[in-house]
Amino acid sequence: MGLVPRHGPVLDAARDDEEFALAEDDGAVAELDVDGAAHDVEKLVFLGVMVPDELPLELDELDVLPIQLADDARLPPLGKGLERAGDVHFFHGRESTRLLSMLAPTPRDLLVDPQGRPYFLWDMEMTLEEFERAVRDARAPERLYLIGKLLRQAKPDDALQYVSPQEIADLWPDIERYLGKQRPFWTWLLDQWERLGFIRR
Repeated sequence: MGLVPRHGPVLDAARDDEEFALAEDDGAVAELDVDGAAHDVEKLVFLGVMVPDELPLELDELDVLPIQLADDARLPPLGKGLERAGDVHFFHGRESTRLLSMLAPTPRDLLVDPQGRPYFLWDMEMTLEEFERAVRDARAPERLYLIGKLLRQAKPDDALQYVSPQEIADLWPDIERYLGKQRPFWTWLLDQWERLGFIRR
């Protein structure tokens, strides 16, 4: 839009037009305001509040919050997922059964993607059934790697559906190299299990 500067009054601005059907007997009187407009002064007002930065130390790992077991915890009823794990005889003894009953594993149908691959094997082409067969077969060459990957990438409650605390303790020298940044957590958990009598080392 191009505007032309003027040095005189503009009494009839473009498109400022009122039309009525009846005649009007009052006429418009133009009054000029000789005062110039004030300069439009702009100022920036800076208001700031200093706050300390709170940044996470590591951005690539989820935090795991272990739960201390109570001494007199009651046994909740076993669900289908827990019965399945118990049927595989991963756990033994009253204390281990008590530990198993306190877990909250992911339901089996939510563990896998549409291709049948479990979430903790997101970077491998292996179904949950193939994973279960390999973990149960003591002669499978990839068994130790898969157990380490399970402990590294699965939720602990899900990991314990496929490998028992005692198995983790027995296989520890062979699997700890696969645990990555989860090694301190599982080291601590093994110590707690031993103190509570869930495992023997």
